[in-house]
Amino acid sequence: MFDKATNQTEPIDYLPEGFLDRTKDVGLVIRTLAPQEEILAHEATGGFVSHCGWNSVLESSERCAVIAWPLYSEQKNEEIAEMVKRVMDEEEGKEMRQNVKELKMKTAEEAVMKLSTPQAD
Repeated sequence: MFDKATNQTEPIDYLPEGFLDRTKDVGLVIRTLAPQEEILAHEATGGFVSHCGWNSVLESSERCAVIAWPLYSEQKNEEIAEMVKRVMDEEEGKEMRQNVKELKMKTAEEAVMKLSTPQAD
């Protein structure tokens, strides 16, 4: 990736000056392509803010609550921040995360049943 206007070649170059220092104790910046499925499957991941691309939806749908921020980002920053808070901090978020776990188990059970049931030709 190269941006002619700014001469920036690395994604990390787009971060504001001092960002890494300011956030080093509260977050993690992965400097390469992140293993998204592994991150989303981690028990510490409570939710995922998604641009709603097909791969992101597939990778996150069985793993954690998804906060949709579609392509044109009609939602205001405050609305997204409120949804993140609801997913991560409130009772509603606990319920969402539990629903995701239950859906994952149900999907896995259905897949096993389908594989173990002989199909008619």
